[in-house]
Amino acid sequence: MPSTKRNPDSDHSEIQIRPLVMEDLPAVIGVAVRAWEDTYPTIISRAQMKYMHGLFNTQEAFQRQIEQEKQDFLLAVKDDEIVGYASFLPTAEGEYRLSKIYVAPEAKGQGVGKRLLDAQIARHRPNTLRLFVNRLNFPAVNFYFKQGFEIEAVQD
Repeated sequence: MPSTKRNPDSDHSEIQIRPLVMEDLPAVIGVAVRAWEDTYPTIISRAQMKYMHGLFNTQEAFQRQIEQEKQDFLLAVKDDEIVGYASFLPTAEGEYRLSKIYVAPEAKGQGVGKRLLDAQIARHRPNTLRLFVNRLNFPAVNFYFKQGFEIEAVQD
């Protein structure tokens, strides 16, 4: 009986990209928390993580980001589950900043981050796109290098 190898790239077509609606917030917050818990324990302290969750990963924080900061959120959905999200933030200079890309740990390596980044770029067509990433978050730094980003500056 012939065997077939599963092609990991075949999962990319199953990922749907769509805008966030407010009813998505509990699931999006869940992705954020799981992504942070998967990424940051070796980079920042638990106290810092707790502080950052309160600052960025609550219903109120997302509502502020959407309504006041005018961040544009796109979601990655696979099998009716939200597996990642990205947001763009318009700047005063008329450029865009990639505010965040978070992918659920179980969806990493499936092209979710790339699909989200490509969709946001296609949606806004920015001349310049900037982002901040923790220099110790090596998987994220490597992801951005693979996407063609360059280091503009290093700051603490």
